[in-house]
Amino acid sequence: MNKILVLGLGNELLSDDAVGIIALKEIKKKYEHAIDFIESSESGLSLLDYIVGYKKVLILDSILRENESPGTIEEIDILTMEEQHYSPHSPHYIGLPYTLKLAQYLQLDIPSVIKVIALNVEDPYTLREHTLTPKVAESLPFYIAIASAVLDGWLCPTDPPSSNDMLS
Repeated sequence: MNKILVLGLGNELLSDDAVGIIALKEIKKKYEHAIDFIESSESGLSLLDYIVGYKKVLILDSILRENESPGTIEEIDILTMEEQHYSPHSPHYIGLPYTLKLAQYLQLDIPSVIKVIALNVEDPYTLREHTLTPKVAESLPFYIAIASAVLDGWLCPTDPPSSNDMLS
C-alpha cells in the first residue's frame, strides 16, 4: 500500500457523472507506480473501506451546483468543512464530513489530508456512456492538471529547508 490514494467517484454510464473516473484513468498513466488508484460508484460509509490506512487521499468527483457554470472546478478540503457546504445535489452524495466524524469517533486510521477536486457538471443523470457534455469535456484537461499539481506537491513537497537542515 502506498501512502497516497486517488479515489475517482462516479458512474461511467451517466454522462458527466463519469468525469471523476475519466480523470482518474488519465492521471493513473503518470503516477501508477507511486500512488494507489480506486474507481468507485459507492458513497458514504462504504468509502471508509478504501481510505483507512492512507496518509493522503485525493477524491475526484462531479458536483452539481446550479449557481455555477458547468466546467467550474472547485477544491474542497473535506476535513475542515461542515456537511451543509458539500452539495447534496451530487447523484452519489457521499456525506463525507459526517462519515469522517464517525471514523474519528471509532478511532479509525483515516488520512490526515483529504482533498476533493470537484468539477461542476451539467448533466450527471443521462445515460450516455463515455460522453461528457461539451463544457465539461472542455474543462477536463484543466481538471486533470489541477489534480496532477496536487499529487506533485504531495510527492515532492517544495518546503524550504529548515534551519536544522542548513546546519548539518
